[in-house]
Amino acid sequence: RLAALERADHRGNFSLADVFTKRLVGRREEKNISTPADALYVAIGETGRVDIPRIAELLGTTPEQAVEKLGGTVFMDPDTGEWGLAEAYLSGNVRKKLRRAERAAEKSKVFARNVEALKANMPAVVPRAAIETQLGTPWIPEAVIAQFISAKYKVGTKVGVFYSPMTATWALAADSESKRQINATATLGTAHADPYDLLMDALNGRMHKVYTWEKSGKFSRDGSPILVRKLNRNLTLAARMKVQELQMVFSAWLWSDPDRAQLIESLFNEEENVNVKPRFDGSRVELPGRADVDPLDPHQKSGILRVLLYGNTLIDH
Repeated sequence: RLAALERADHRGNFSLADVFTKRLVGRREEKNISTPADALYVAIGETGRVDIPRIAELLGTTPEQAVEKLGGTVFMDPDTGEWGLAEAYLSGNVRKKLRRAERAAEKSKVFARNVEALKANMPAVVPRAAIETQLGTPWIPEAVIAQFISAKYKVGTKVGVFYSPMTATWALAADSESKRQINATATLGTAHADPYDLLMDALNGRMHKVYTWEKSGKFSRDGSPILVRKLNRNLTLAARMKVQELQMVFSAWLWSDPDRAQLIESLFNEEENVNVKPRFDGSRVELPGRADVDPLDPHQKSGILRVLLYGNTLIDH
């Protein structure tokens, strides 16, 4: 049996598929183009992109006139020179796009409209009270982490701090004297977990583990008990609680200085608070050749529009 030729209902009854009784390939019909938006979505349905020459042809104008008529619904990407919908261009990392648009506008006034639109579409500034920070946050400068270590562990400027974006790991360059000084900070460690190790765990998001030697219940030939190395849950919990305490100490220190707090707030909003979520409206998308057997829901047409524009969209329900 070919499943494509039949369909079953919830009771297990079979009937002929729609291919036997309905038109599944629609007729291509000439669309009545009365507005620039009509031409825009017809062109997208035909070519899968904002095709300015095709839009101009549909409107009976020149490409320059078509762009003027479309107004703020389309923008040219200064990096690629291609046109795209405002929903796509004014979303994603808009701060990076703004910097590129500003550089492009210095050379061509064509991109002045990009700069104006992007500035109006920036994400709202996140106040410092809503910014979460901890040791290991990758956008916090290495110099700030070094200042914290100097202030809390009394090691001066002897410890170098390095972050590798490639491996997303932090490293410390500390000589034996500096390590001893860090480990001497008893309040930031436990009897079974050195402060230096806990600091490295906090920076790299590692879950600290404490092992102890315990009797196995077996004995060697000389009668002495055989010891085995086991995870000590109580000591491990104590070490992890100390890491949490260290994180709170860092956060309190980070925001305690007004200048440093202003730096962190600015960095977060410039480097992390950069994305605007795209919101597509596919209600006007034209799908030439598709028979209207089962009308598509609005979110389905919006998904189709996103696929047409991006090409690498995952539709995951």
